[in-house]
Amino acid sequence: PDPPPPFTAEDFDNLYLAGTPVLARMDADLDFDWGSGSPDPAVPANGFSARWTRTQSYSAGTYRFSVTGDDGIRVLVDGVVVVDGWFYQAPTTYSADVPLTPGLHTVVVEYFEFAGGAVAALRESKVADG
Repeated sequence: PDPPPPFTAEDFDNLYLAGTPVLARMDADLDFDWGSGSPDPAVPANGFSARWTRTQSYSAGTYRFSVTGDDGIRVLVDGVVVVDGWFYQAPTTYSADVPLTPGLHTVVVEYFEFAGGAVAALRESKVADG
């Protein structure tokens, strides 16, 4: 199969995904461990947030969305929160199984880094046919 389209990534210089992004880019994957750093010199090492958005076509079935975040991370599918790990935390993984109809669906991952290590990752897999 064709690779999925890239994520549209937006980085903010605050914890709240507020205002105009200080950095926008395209990311093929969402699998980051910045350690004590940040995605870019324009983004502070602590006290930043990010949002990744991708719309792609899915076949009918149930999909597992697994995310790891240090600190807060959440996943929205078509505007509905399916994973909510919006907490100050060490690297923690959350998963949700989401039934999808065939066609286009939008997946959004939101993240904030308070202090210390910075990790944001998403794994997605089909676990059952529809």
